[in-house]
Amino acid sequence: MEPWLGPEAAALRPGWPALLLWVSALRCSVSSPASPSPSLVPRVRTSYNFGRTFLGLDKCNACIGTSICKKFFKEEIRFDNRLASHLRLPSGYLPSYSANYSDDSKTWRPVEVSRLVSKQQNEISDRRICAFAAAPKTCSIERVLRKTRRFQKWLQAKRLTPDLVRGQHCLPTKRLLGRSVVQSDAVSKAPKMALAAVETFCTRSFIQIQQYLWHFPILRTRQWTGLPSPLLRCPSQRLLDRVVRRYAEVPDAGSIFMDHFTDRDKLRLLYTLAVNAHPILLQIFPGAEGWPLPRYLGSCGRFLISTSTSPLQEFYSAPPDQAADLAYQLLGVLESLRSNDLNYFFYFTHVDAGMFGIFNNGHLFIRDASTLGVIDRQEGSQAAARAGENKDIFSCLLSDCQAELPSCDTVPEKQSLVLVCRQVLPRLLQGKFPSPVQEEIDAILTWCGEDTRPDAEVLGAASRLKDILRPLRTCDPRFAYRYPDCKYNDKF
Repeated sequence: MEPWLGPEAAALRPGWPALLLWVSALRCSVSSPASPSPSLVPRVRTSYNFGRTFLGLDKCNACIGTSICKKFFKEEIRFDNRLASHLRLPSGYLPSYSANYSDDSKTWRPVEVSRLVSKQQNEISDRRICAFAAAPKTCSIERVLRKTRRFQKWLQAKRLTPDLVRGQHCLPTKRLLGRSVVQSDAVSKAPKMALAAVETFCTRSFIQIQQYLWHFPILRTRQWTGLPSPLLRCPSQRLLDRVVRRYAEVPDAGSIFMDHFTDRDKLRLLYTLAVNAHPILLQIFPGAEGWPLPRYLGSCGRFLISTSTSPLQEFYSAPPDQAADLAYQLLGVLESLRSNDLNYFFYFTHVDAGMFGIFNNGHLFIRDASTLGVIDRQEGSQAAARAGENKDIFSCLLSDCQAELPSCDTVPEKQSLVLVCRQVLPRLLQGKFPSPVQEEIDAILTWCGEDTRPDAEVLGAASRLKDILRPLRTCDPRFAYRYPDCKYNDKF
């Protein structure tokens, strides 16, 4: 606000009233759309639009959220210290960016600004949405998604339940019924009942759906298509309640009910779960509670911001003691995913070295949780969603509808260990140690990476590998996450 000038001050400076009038007129010309200043408004507006497009805000509410956008536009998130005025942002085709984050514009800490998926994948999914609505190549993404049957069910829901993330089964099944089911003996005796069953099939509870499947076997041949995220492959009500209660993009988190969710909030959550559940996992299993995940700081458009880590592949040439320490930590992380106090079983569907990261204190975390599945051992999980003829746009945003998945009960304990022993640990530990030790490590990794072996043998090999690696680690300040505790505790 401009300082008020009394009559005495105006008398001392006769030029001030004219200057104030000029400033006032200039401010009106900048803010008023009816009379824009050609020298000022285009420059500010162009830079702001460029920032919105880069961040994906022009696609909201088909985005993650907006909880941290103010920090971008206040320049409290700076890309590699190069963010200048007018929001000049870096190249838009990288999957992630190193940046610095501040709460007071004085102290800064490194963060990572990441896309949910690559820019190319975003463009493909946007085109799929338009194609789903038989629209041109460009359309209102949000309008199309809002009209889908799945989102309409979300709008009516007070609680996120498994049927909201599983498949849709309505109109195509009704058409099938009109052609063939009515002609079958099972339904010919009560065609009106069958038609009513299918007409309301998508609004039924899980128990009611099971009853319909029992009375009308033809419906069992229709396959489900659910959200493609491994997180939601086998959803339990306890897990979904945790998603809603800890969802950080709404102001009043803490309830298992979605009464405080606006339509916009529901669409953002649904879109995020359909594209990449990584930011949701960071929120519901936070590192502050001991989970091996980086801290979620917020989102803006189609970007999320989390604490910075260095990818594991940067440590392939690390000295032996550091390689042993990282491999030991990685095996410990997988062990905590299999067995934890909340009785959730986490498993990877795919791994590579870029999915694990190391903080500057040497602590290893899961850098990318997009392929992390969760099975609730305490409550149990309902049947996995399967792809079929009835396609739902939320199931197919990034690729063709997912292939049919095996039962949740068939995911073995060894799955994550087998993947890590095949894809990550050999390159990290290769040629690091004296011959007898190295040969034993190599033999164990080969044994551990064979998925034909029973769970007990793979788990036993991993335990043996930890025993070998433990004395190969050193205790010095490079490993700040366990120093100086390692001097006094055999655990380290």
